Amino acid sequence: MSHHNAKKDEWSGKNIDLRTSDRTQYLAAPSAGKGILAEYERLIDTARQGKESFDAVVFGATPELRDMVLDRGGNLTTVDFSAESFEKCGAAMEHVGDPREHIKVESWLETTCGDASADIVLGDGIFNNIPFDSYERLFGQIHRILRPDGFFILREGVLPSDRPTRTVEEISAEFDREGMHWFDLIMDLRFFSDISTRTFAGGAYIYSFMSLYEAIDAAHECRRLADAAFQAVSRFRNSVSHTFAPRTVFEEIFNRFFESLPVSQASDYKFCADTFIFFFGNKNG
Repeated sequence: MSHHNAKKDEWSGKNIDLRTSDRTQYLAAPSAGKGILAEYERLIDTARQGKESFDAVVFGATPELRDMVLDRGGNLTTVDFSAESFEKCGAAMEHVGDPREHIKVESWLETTCGDASADIVLGDGIFNNIPFDSYERLFGQIHRILRPDGFFILREGVLPSDRPTRTVEEISAEFDREGMHWFDLIMDLRFFSDISTRTFAGGAYIYSFMSLYEAIDAAHECRRLADAAFQAVSRFRNSVSHTFAPRTVFEEIFNRFFESLPVSQASDYKFCADTFIFFFGNKNG
């Protein structure tokens, strides 16, 4: 059994601080659920099948992905613009400082990774951190880096077209019944509630945490959001904005560069089903 299967509770307790506030006040989607980890491992094993050795590039400092590559004897290049992220995410790694990992502190959009230098490229929510008008450019960089038989493994935040919206009261009541994870609470309030339109930041598919918390404060003040739900989300206040494109739009751009391959979805959290989902593809052309 992989050591990652023992990390199913990583996104809880003291690790919430390690994975959020200790990462530059950055609220990232949980990436350490048992099903999420298992699917990443399965896809990496599929992508490296038949290779005695392999080269991988990870965009972002996500510690689980880096450990998975190094666990399997891969040569790893990790690219992130923030030296601070590397330092803080290293605290969650088993292989921190491994000589097989080469760290590049640089923009993903201007990475110096060589042409056709990787068998596998991985990312966890990377497109959510760039403007929508840069999506095609980042896909182009990944396509350039991959070898002709290379694979792209991605778990990305997208917006489904068929998820119904609910009132804040309905979402709050579900949380009070202990039937909702705290991150699902944030996601539902942010994208699938009757206050969601107030979180839109005005740019193409850009959503603001600052605007979200202004709406949450107002909902709590008028007793639409109960105290327990309010307290669960209050610690994650920040001014970060994210880009979430509709799934159909994201898939259309993905398919310009990669041939989509069948992929399963994790079920650790409700949002795994349709909002933070896996994409898997071969390089086109």
